[in-house]
Amino acid sequence: MPLRTIISIFNKDGQKVEALIQSMSRSFKMHVWAAPIKEDGSTVLEYKGTIQPLDQTDTIELEELVKRLYFND
Repeated sequence: MPLRTIISIFNKDGQKVEALIQSMSRSFKMHVWAAPIKEDGSTVLEYKGTIQPLDQTDTIELEELVKRLYFND
C-alpha cells in the first residue's frame, strides 16, 4: 500500500507551497508534486521529481528533502 502525505513549505517570498509525496512500490524513493497556493486558495500540483528519504515516516526529513527538490528546480 503506497504511503501518501501532504507537506507545506514556504518559498523565499513567504508564499505557502503544498507538496504531495507518494511512495513508489518496491522502492525507497518517493514521487513529489508541488506548487504554490494561489490567492483564491487553489493549487495545481506539478511533478517535481523523486526523493529518497532514509525514513519515509519522518516528516522533518521529508520536509527538508522537498525543500531541496523544490528550490533547486
